[in-house]
Amino acid sequence: MNVVILDTGCANLHSVKSAVARHGYDPVVSRDPDVVLRADKLFLPGVGTAQAAMDQLHERELIELIKGLYATGTGDLFRYATAGPSQRRE
Repeated sequence: MNVVILDTGCANLHSVKSAVARHGYDPVVSRDPDVVLRADKLFLPGVGTAQAAMDQLHERELIELIKGLYATGTGDLFRYATAGPSQRRE
C-alpha cells in the first residue's frame, strides 16, 4: 500500500511518520503532486489553528491539489475554518 504524508509545513512530520510506521506501513513524506496523486492513503497532518494550517497550504500551493483529491461534497472542508477566526476561502 502506498501511504503518503503530505508535507503541509505545519506538523511534526517525524512524529507522524513514526506513528504510521508503527502500524506496519512505510510512509513517504512529500508535497510532490505526482507522489501525492499515487497515494492509496494520504495523511494531512497539522498543528495550530485551522487558519495557520491553511496559510501554510496556500504558501506551498497545495490547496488545489488537495481539493482535487476529494469527491464532490467535501469541498466545505476547505471553505470554512473551525479554529481561529472564521473566514471563508474561495
